[in-house]
Amino acid sequence: MEHAILFVDDEKNILRTLQRLFMDEPYRILLANSGPEGLALLEQGERPAVIVSDQRMPGMGGVEFLTKAQALAPDSIRMVLTGYADINAAVDAVNLGGASRYLLKPWHDDDLRLVIRDAVARFDLERANRELTFQLTDQNRQLEELTAELEERVQLRTRELDDALQTQRRLSRMLERKVQELEGRDRIQQHLLTLHPLAETLKTVLETVVRAVPVDRAALYLTPLAGEEQGPAASHPDAGDGDLLAGLADEVRQVAASGEPWTGVVGPDTAVLLVPMVKGDEVLGVMAVSRGGPQPLRDEERKALASLVGLAAIAVHDSRVHDGLPSLCATLDEVLGGL
Repeated sequence: MEHAILFVDDEKNILRTLQRLFMDEPYRILLANSGPEGLALLEQGERPAVIVSDQRMPGMGGVEFLTKAQALAPDSIRMVLTGYADINAAVDAVNLGGASRYLLKPWHDDDLRLVIRDAVARFDLERANRELTFQLTDQNRQLEELTAELEERVQLRTRELDDALQTQRRLSRMLERKVQELEGRDRIQQHLLTLHPLAETLKTVLETVVRAVPVDRAALYLTPLAGEEQGPAASHPDAGDGDLLAGLADEVRQVAASGEPWTGVVGPDTAVLLVPMVKGDEVLGVMAVSRGGPQPLRDEERKALASLVGLAAIAVHDSRVHDGLPSLCATLDEVLGGL
């Protein structure tokens, strides 16, 4: 890239001398016979690498020109030419006009060429530094944007993985509960293959419910048969027959009469669910389950419990039949004896 050098002087012979001096140098030489002419070149878009201005010029002196030139071409290296008598003005040019240095008249040609060469090198170095600074600033901005985007992607991926993990855990819990439910159903179905005393059936049913749903406790109240004042009750873990049902007498009667389940909270933090045990159109009893905390059983847990209670109704019905067989046999013996 060819660098431009702007010389400003009110003496045309000095301008011609400077032009000849740099004729063989790799520069594009710009000449202005006054401060306003130099500013006009800058206003037209010229951006010289170096601006050299005489200090003593009529109308607009070197300090004023360099000050205005600094606003138009702030990247240019500015210098002032001055005689010994104008040293103070040259200092003002450095302080006010942003000149990098002052050159004394008369100058030595080789020294002036070297000064201009060094100024051009400085201009290139400062421009390269500005470009590098701009590149670094832009790269830092891009890096910050990429970092922010990466962090956002990491957070999004982390949330996705966390959601997937929570889903997997939820499915695992559902699968585990389903396995427990199937194992409970299988246990009761195996129990149904043979007749058992009612007490044994109640124990098996309650143990299975506590293990399969899961709940903390389960209790079972059977509606009284003809001739009974009160139906039998049992609970698991065993804390006294009907202990869980002791404070829910009205609710138990309501469920037994309506055949509809009931949900509520007993005490400060025990959720209770009452489920009717139905076989055909007959309500055989009421199953009560409880779990610590005020949150009721979830839908899938209620469905699992209802499935187990349905099988339990068949088992309880068969056990009641089993317990009534001895009296039937005794009656039959009396009938046969009478014949």
